[in-house]
Amino acid sequence: MATFRRLEGDEVVQQATAIDHAFGSGAGPPSYDGPEDVRDRIAERWGLFEDGALVSTCALYDLRATLAGERRPVGGFAAFATPPEHRAADHGERLQREALRVFRDRGYPYAALWPNSIPYYRRSGWGLVHAETEYRFPADALPSANAEGAFERLTPDDYERLLPAHEEWAAGYELALDRSARWWRERTLDDDWIYCWTPTDSRCSSVEPGLTQLGRTPADAEVPAGYVVFRLPGESEDGSGATMVVDELVYRTEEARRQLLELVRRHAPQVDKVRWSAPEETRLVHDAVDPKAVTATVEPGAMGRIVDLEAAIECLPAERTPERPVTVDVDDPLLPANDATIRIEPGPDGPTCEPTDAEPDVELGVGLLSKLYVGTLAPSTAADRGLLAATDDAVADLDALFPERPVYLTDFF
Repeated sequence: MATFRRLEGDEVVQQATAIDHAFGSGAGPPSYDGPEDVRDRIAERWGLFEDGALVSTCALYDLRATLAGERRPVGGFAAFATPPEHRAADHGERLQREALRVFRDRGYPYAALWPNSIPYYRRSGWGLVHAETEYRFPADALPSANAEGAFERLTPDDYERLLPAHEEWAAGYELALDRSARWWRERTLDDDWIYCWTPTDSRCSSVEPGLTQLGRTPADAEVPAGYVVFRLPGESEDGSGATMVVDELVYRTEEARRQLLELVRRHAPQVDKVRWSAPEETRLVHDAVDPKAVTATVEPGAMGRIVDLEAAIECLPAERTPERPVTVDVDDPLLPANDATIRIEPGPDGPTCEPTDAEPDVELGVGLLSKLYVGTLAPSTAADRGLLAATDDAVADLDALFPERPVYLTDFF
């Protein structure tokens, strides 16, 4: 009989060893002196046990993210590893099912993960919800900007200074995370260089000691227009030169974007190239002084999954109400509660739904529905591409329920 539960004591060492085997460098078996020697995690450590043996493990995150236009609880699934001696069985599938049930019991309508194998998770009902652009370029390929306003170096403890810029930027993306203080310090800003940029505000005349050299006023100091977080790891192992890795570049205005890229450009004397991953776009290719020096590669991003079908539909806002009822048959290979036919009804406060035995207007898998739900593509687009079979009226109703919008899971976990 398999049991899924939180890990205790030396079990965290077993999990860490399994994770190192699955995702480590391959330099050799790691050794741990005990649980206190295992890196602390923000997430909860869970495992699937069979006859007392730990046969598969994962980490579960309690997250908050933009979902259906509001900040809502979202489950994060990570650190999924099964020791090789247990991989012949279906332990991984069972662990996923139990993890999703935990999220469902906690009232999470949706979950997300960063996949190491997209085909594997697709078979389990996850959908690829966004892509991202990885830019590689020499720093001097960026256009020069006139030095206006001021840059200031910050520390992880200054994260609150960055909140207005991040919240405004992240509001434009479905699944953008709401970061806790610990997340900011340990995940976003730890071991990185952090610079914010603030415009000069000529309306303020009084200047506190120490601010004059930065060219800013006290009011400016509280409201950065953007920030950049980057690493300077030094010479690369492959001998290709020093690489500056931009982990995050966030801006509230176009001027802030230009100034932050100017700060990156100023590193040209000390780095051979820059690597920056951003939401899917090609803008930098057009903006660069030498577009041919910029390589833009589109990479798959995160995957998402509906955890509770009825709860997900019923938390949609009122403006998403369809004009008429639509019956949808959903195929879910992991969660029987989602493997159902539901009737979605228009309502004054938003759509409602309930199980039905009626003939469906639409049939689709939970992976595609999970993509439609967050807005990765519109249902009409899915129908045009042959991914969705439905009547014209049903497609129109689904378009009302699931409009296309930008999706970007802002944090890796």
